[in-house]
Amino acid sequence: MSEPARLQCPAAGELPSAAPCDERQPAGRRTASPPPAGPSPIGRVSLPETVLHWFGWTFGCFYSTYRLYDVIRRHPDALDAHSSPGWVAGLSVDHCDDEFEVLIKGQLATYAVFMTIHLVVGQFLHGMALNKVVPLFHALLAAAYLCFTVGVRRYALLLAVALAMFGSSRLRSRPLSWLLVAVLLLGHQQLMLAVVGPDLTHDAENRTYLATVVQMWNLCRAVMFCCDQADRPPALATHDNVVTFLGFVFYGPTLQGPLLAHTDYLSSLTAGGVAAGPGWPRLRRLLLSLARLGGWLLFLEVSNHVLHYHALIYSPEDMHRLFGRWEIAGLNYWAGQYFHVKYVVCYGIPCALASFEGVPTPLPPRCVSWIASYSDMWKYFDHGLYRFMQRHIYRPLCGAQPSAGRRMAASAAVFAFVFAWHGLLPHILVWSVANFVCVTVERAGGRVASSRRGREWRRVLGASLRRRCQALLLAPLFLVSLVSQAGFLTNSIAVSWLAMGEGLAPASACDMLVTLGFMYCGCQVSYDVKRWRQQRARLQRADSKLKQP
Repeated sequence: MSEPARLQCPAAGELPSAAPCDERQPAGRRTASPPPAGPSPIGRVSLPETVLHWFGWTFGCFYSTYRLYDVIRRHPDALDAHSSPGWVAGLSVDHCDDEFEVLIKGQLATYAVFMTIHLVVGQFLHGMALNKVVPLFHALLAAAYLCFTVGVRRYALLLAVALAMFGSSRLRSRPLSWLLVAVLLLGHQQLMLAVVGPDLTHDAENRTYLATVVQMWNLCRAVMFCCDQADRPPALATHDNVVTFLGFVFYGPTLQGPLLAHTDYLSSLTAGGVAAGPGWPRLRRLLLSLARLGGWLLFLEVSNHVLHYHALIYSPEDMHRLFGRWEIAGLNYWAGQYFHVKYVVCYGIPCALASFEGVPTPLPPRCVSWIASYSDMWKYFDHGLYRFMQRHIYRPLCGAQPSAGRRMAASAAVFAFVFAWHGLLPHILVWSVANFVCVTVERAGGRVASSRRGREWRRVLGASLRRRCQALLLAPLFLVSLVSQAGFLTNSIAVSWLAMGEGLAPASACDMLVTLGFMYCGCQVSYDVKRWRQQRARLQRADSKLKQP
């Protein structure tokens, strides 16, 4: 594994211009997503247009997937060095995805054992009204789990960093806490090398990779704690001691994500499992959730037997020789789908366990096929990370009355954090800069649309024509966001440059028009899905009002 700093998550939200989101959920269960904010409801287009949009987008997705599969089928020699015989008869398996192999398959059995202990003992402590002991138990069990999985020296580094962050929280200074986070992010690789030494065995690299993932999430939780301490009066700030801090930072189910709010963890300590309901219904919901996630895990395993795109990434010469525009499109589409399902599992299992204990959890990742706006992608893919960056980076930098320049500077700071947090690598830089540009342009378009002249034009155009114009304007941004995310999803700068070359510099103007036509269809499909979600949310609100006494 050559890049242990590779982490997860494109996701969070409309960082530069999003309205404040609901940061609380009823304990122990996920709530329906709030309808996306916007200047006006999304208009409708005619049924023939809708059919054409869905047919065009679906055809592009399936045809590009077929072209990718056809290359893999006709050139198995390009995969031999990075695949091995699988358990599906006659098919080899792609084992080059570090996230899936290390974070999911490699940890599944150990994680299951320790989390069973976590749930059983935790419920016993709550039942005996020993809630003050629960954080200590969380910290001790996480210590045992991490010593077993990443080793004693790596765990010692994780603990030392956490204690350093706790020490900074006593000073009640946001800038100082963030300065320490910046130093730890930039120096993480050097710290890990100094602690572990130059051990290049495969097992050591996997342990270092897992420790890096835990460290990145720990830094988010720790700085969240520090910021909460800085915002509180001294009498309340001293309430959270080092044991509670370590229990939150090393909370077992979410060690590898997603990001829970500090206040939600504290509220669960007092409520236990009471707020989530009686024991047996909660257990039934947990088992059903785990069974559903097991089905998605099986889907991921089978897909690794069919589409070996991870193995192809390790052969850039073969990719340049075999891949054209359609093959790159298929690679990008399938990488996005695989990434989404992978994080449905990665986040779904911890959220199911946390919900069983009455801890409010973030919204699950949305399917990337239905999102054309990258501001929506940030908001709805990793909602926990989005809330964290909104509350602790973007809003404090914007201030009470932010100007356009201040908003842009806050957005730049957010994406600088994204770049450092995911790993200081070239393809992460390309992806982060493209994200910043796309979201900034979207924000500028929104400001123009909400201006006096923009409102006049919107009134003249009408809802349907306005939607068509928006899709036309969004299509180039959608294309830029797709080609930039190719390197992030595949963890390869070579794929990033190849996707940019094929997507943004096609052989002819006709090729570009065809590409933008598919992007336009994708934008319209995204509008349809967003409109249906808004309608469903309105119906749910109306139904809840009717049920009120």
